[in-house]
Amino acid sequence: MRAASGNVRMVEQYDVSARAYLRRARELMHAGSPAAKFHAAFELRAGLEARIAEYLAVWDHVSAAAKKEWRIKSLDHQAKKAFSNNSSVGDFTFFINDVSARLLYTPVRAGGRQAVSRLGYYLHAQRQTRDLNDPWWTDFSALLVEAEAELAFAVSGTLLGPVLGSQGNLADVRSEVLEDQPLPFRFEPGANFIVKVDYHPASDFEIPPDAYAWRG
Repeated sequence: MRAASGNVRMVEQYDVSARAYLRRARELMHAGSPAAKFHAAFELRAGLEARIAEYLAVWDHVSAAAKKEWRIKSLDHQAKKAFSNNSSVGDFTFFINDVSARLLYTPVRAGGRQAVSRLGYYLHAQRQTRDLNDPWWTDFSALLVEAEAELAFAVSGTLLGPVLGSQGNLADVRSEVLEDQPLPFRFEPGANFIVKVDYHPASDFEIPPDAYAWRG
């Protein structure tokens, strides 16, 4: 049998995960051209919105309408309803037998939400042409750096919300598993763990070196 010949069209997907938005934004910021800065502004704004949407998407107690929100203010409102500690970093260390893992919930901080609003100013047709030595570009670049840091923080944790308690000693855990860094155990339904719980102010929290976290 003769194999058929012909052109094959490769379909390139546009990854809409929060981390993909961050990767593209970093590439655009590195390119450094004026046009790339505007494109980076979109990627960062979308990434911060996408991260809260990712948190809401996996929980059964979040309504379908809430999961369809897209504006950062509405998304944050829904996250506050879903997670009582939405403004804090949830720090959970799970112990089973002789194995442990430290997982974090890293919310989109107030600085990230403010950056989304400020980036919106740049995502419209500009009314004037500016020389590249205009301080306006310096301010724009500084905002991109600030937004990039906020998005990088938000996607570093792998818990998609704080661990939520239910009846008895049961807890509901929703966590990402990093492709290049498997967890030392699986969260099987009904599994018994000892859990150490801490909450930290998100504003100045630094990702600890022993945390199971994304460091891309």
